[in-house]
Amino acid sequence: MHKSGIQTKLLFVICLFVLLNFPGLMASQQDKPVITSDTLDLKTFGFLAYPYLFYSPETEFAFGAGGIVFFRTTTETFIQPSKVVFSGYYTSNHQYYLGLKPEIYFPGEKGFFLLTNFIFSKEILKFYGIGNQTPEIADPGYEMDVFKIILEGYKNNFLISGFQTGINYKYSNNEMIDKKDNPHLVSGDVPGQDGGITSGIGLGGFFDTRDNLFFPTGGGYYKFSFTVFNSFFGSDFNYTRYILDLRRFISFAEDIFAMQIYSELSSGTPPFFDTPALGGSVHMRGYFEGRYRDRQYLTGQLEYRKILWWRIGGILFFSTGDVADRLRDFKLSTLKFSYGAGLRFVFDESERINLRVDYGRGKGSDGIYFNIEEAF
Repeated sequence: MHKSGIQTKLLFVICLFVLLNFPGLMASQQDKPVITSDTLDLKTFGFLAYPYLFYSPETEFAFGAGGIVFFRTTTETFIQPSKVVFSGYYTSNHQYYLGLKPEIYFPGEKGFFLLTNFIFSKEILKFYGIGNQTPEIADPGYEMDVFKIILEGYKNNFLISGFQTGINYKYSNNEMIDKKDNPHLVSGDVPGQDGGITSGIGLGGFFDTRDNLFFPTGGGYYKFSFTVFNSFFGSDFNYTRYILDLRRFISFAEDIFAMQIYSELSSGTPPFFDTPALGGSVHMRGYFEGRYRDRQYLTGQLEYRKILWWRIGGILFFSTGDVADRLRDFKLSTLKFSYGAGLRFVFDESERINLRVDYGRGKGSDGIYFNIEEAF
């Protein structure tokens, strides 16, 4: 596909996204008076910036800086706090990452919510093939330059109180820099082995009853979405992605239990680099992200959280999950398990924002993960 054609279609879908959500944003702004320094409590603003040094299976040793700016767009307590998370790092194996993730809750009864994510990175990853029993290989690595945009806009559904529905757009330009003698990418017939563009638009909705956005002790978060990637939107690949994310939080005095069921399901033929991947810092901690890939991914995790002393907390977690080509191909005999523990430092006590470091173990693998906010 010609570059000019891709740019034209990319501009089209971005304009469509804005036009579909602009009325909701305007309506939400009209529901409340204009917020000024007289009506907005300035104490609702806060920020954290920090340097960090960490190690993970995906990056090896890395150093960089990150932070979060959090604020409330209104003094109304039913509006969740907004945040802008930013990070950048460079690694010992010559990767780099720059990310910016604003999540804005606008004032008003319409409950308009905008989530965006911008990523620019050079990634040295590993690909062992497609399937849940792929063997170790001598040269699993490959190198890619990635530019990614995610846009999601939601507002309150007039039929169901508290349920928000909206539209999403996802774009990713993946340039294959070096296949590094990976046998699947050099000689195999793998979709996306030479890189490519994914571009899709879809719908979604979520229901959020958490008592705190950053460190919930009660309530739940239930979200679903689907995104259609198609050549009409400038995509080099045609497939559909369905995501279901169910979370529940229960507390007994100072003991908190967090549970999550998460799935990524695909129809069509996604490129290998956007095929659901098991592992990483969020799900199945302890496995290298992408150690197993296939079109369908199901996982669940249970985490115990507790403040131990002053601003220091600890967690224990257990996860299980697997990938498969079709839903009927999942088997108990091939399920993967991981477990681990972590420490927390409560940076902001009023909003309960934590810095976290986790150690996870899977079968024959482990990893250390450093981040801001909880895994889920």
